Amino acid sequence: MFTYIESHEQDLRDFTSRFNSVSSFYASGSARKKLFDKGLASIEAYDIDKTHIYGEMVVDSVQAIEVILTSDLRSLPKLNELCKTVDDVIQEQHQAVIKEKKAKLKTFYDVYFEQLSGYSVLQDELKKVYDSIINLIDSSTSITNTVLAADGFESRADALLKRIPVPPEPPSPPKPGPGPSPVNPSPARGSFYVKLGSTKVHIDTEDDIESYLDDLRKEMKKKLNEGSFDIKW
Repeated sequence: MFTYIESHEQDLRDFTSRFNSVSSFYASGSARKKLFDKGLASIEAYDIDKTHIYGEMVVDSVQAIEVILTSDLRSLPKLNELCKTVDDVIQEQHQAVIKEKKAKLKTFYDVYFEQLSGYSVLQDELKKVYDSIINLIDSSTSITNTVLAADGFESRADALLKRIPVPPEPPSPPKPGPGPSPVNPSPARGSFYVKLGSTKVHIDTEDDIESYLDDLRKEMKKKLNEGSFDIKW
């Protein structure tokens, strides 16, 4: 055993040296550990807001930080400048977004407040919604959270508009009834004078009556062909 240790003494010394180096690096409060964590924080901040961040300089800086953290720990001191570049760009663009969102919110607030005119309770609720969103924006630590907070105002304001009582519809006017039926003028009517005894002088039997009525029927049909008529005796 002693022979083995003696023959591998140098290897053990090298391992001890490397182990102490790693332990020192990850020791709580060490300068290099703080730089390492700072690099991770900058990358995390960028990942959260990268859909809202623009500029080649910040992208290049993030890529350089990733290389150092994964394969070039000897260049840790460079993280001071690289992380500052990333953090400054994020902060600058975050402030620009805050300013833009607050201006739009004020415009939207004024429009909705006017639409709620006459409903003071709803106007008070709108103001509470507006103030709460402004507070969220002021306390937000990322561009993403700022955008989400601001974009939630319109849906909440629309919900208040829907609470405005809907006035009842006025009764429908009565539908006009059917007009008077048109009066068609009666066609001119003729006259038919029944001359009793014109065809028969004497009535002695029932056959005489039937014969008289047959003659009368024929004369009336002939007269009807000329148009309506009144019977006059």
